[in-house]
Amino acid sequence: MKKKLLSILLAAVLTVSMVTPAFADEESDLKAQQSQAQEQLSDTQEALNDLAVKQQKIQSQISSINSDLVDLMVQIDQAKTDIANTQSQIDTTQSDITTTETNLTSAENQRDKQYSDMKKRIQYIYENGGNTGWLMDVLTATDLTSFMNKAEYATQLQSADRTALNNFVDTVNQISTLKSNLEDQKNQLETSKTSLVAQQNSLEDQQNELQTQLDAKKAADADYDNQIAEAQDQAQQISDLITEQQNRIDEIEAEKQAALERANV
Repeated sequence: MKKKLLSILLAAVLTVSMVTPAFADEESDLKAQQSQAQEQLSDTQEALNDLAVKQQKIQSQISSINSDLVDLMVQIDQAKTDIANTQSQIDTTQSDITTTETNLTSAENQRDKQYSDMKKRIQYIYENGGNTGWLMDVLTATDLTSFMNKAEYATQLQSADRTALNNFVDTVNQISTLKSNLEDQKNQLETSKTSLVAQQNSLEDQQNELQTQLDAKKAADADYDNQIAEAQDQAQQISDLITEQQNRIDEIEAEKQAALERANV
């Protein structure tokens, strides 16, 4: 009986002595692998943090560019409105110029006609004796009333001619001045419109440049999304591996403990 018990104990001891080194080697390898995996996980987490900081910076730049683009669009819309208003003023001024040119032509025709009529009357006077003819016509009046009427008529006729001609000349000058002022106003408006168009073009160039920058930043942001997703996936795989390694280490410890307990029995 003692020999049988001794044989059982020896077998148990041999089993433990054979199993323990194998467990020890596997456990040692697992812990080494686990340590390496922990380092990889740490590096991956550090890379994730770095990517997050860089992406946050990119997103801040995107927000700033979007804000600048909104400001530019507001300025461009205002420039377009100013251009449209200026063009409307130019059209109105041109219409006024056209009307003024028509009025000027009419006034010039009236002035020329008045001048022509005056020349005809003066010619008629000289062809019928000039001042003497007029004087004789007045002096041959049959009575005082006729005399006064003819003398007054001659005076009034000359005065009316001069007054009418002066009025037409003044009207022509006034309309010419108005036309000149309107043309100056139109030139100023066209200069203003040219400046506004140049301003709009400059703003649109800035908008295009910012849009190019924004597209590049958005592409970079999307690339960071992909890199972060890949890093997170890698971190999860490493974490799962560490968990599996730890579970196996725990199993080895449990198996070693069970072997020792069986040996003690």
